[in-house]
Amino acid sequence: MKAKDDVRYGKADYAIRQAFLGLLEKKNYNKISVKEIIEAAKINRSTFYAHYLDKEDLMDKIQEELMDDLIGSLPDVDWSAGDIQKQLSLRSSAFVTVTYKQKALVSLLLSENAEHSFEGQMRERAEQTFYSLIDGLELTIPSKYAIALLSSSVINFLTTWVRSDYEESPAELADILASLMPDILLKVLNTDEEVLKLH
Repeated sequence: MKAKDDVRYGKADYAIRQAFLGLLEKKNYNKISVKEIIEAAKINRSTFYAHYLDKEDLMDKIQEELMDDLIGSLPDVDWSAGDIQKQLSLRSSAFVTVTYKQKALVSLLLSENAEHSFEGQMRERAEQTFYSLIDGLELTIPSKYAIALLSSSVINFLTTWVRSDYEESPAELADILASLMPDILLKVLNTDEEVLKLH
């Protein structure tokens, strides 16, 4: 019985999300009501509230899961393993590749209809990720500025790419990121190229 309930729950959740995203393609987030989502999903009100607290909770969950997918794809960086440029290149490639696979959802969440909330989510997660990356390392500037610089660089690159309708291929954008991030890191890390083996 539980398996059947799980299948039913999953189908209802999928219907809710698809209905919401379909509405978001057509109108501003602030003008979408729970009633409209329920009607589009062809479910009853109690089913919606069994899944989400409100439409804000629905949007948050969609964004969080997308960011988990994007960030979860990143391979770790081992500062003691050398060849940091190669490691950063692999991270850039993984991030851009997964973003491209999810390009329809990423584009929608970065559209005017979504009210820019996903940009804030991306920036927060990027800051957390870069904090973990440089935590414990000696920096040339205060860590809050280093994290702001690194996260803003990646987020601005990504949003520009998305809003230019993915003009460059994922490989091309990954190469651009991989060519720039080591240099930006060198500016904030209190070390030199020889130690990081960037070249």
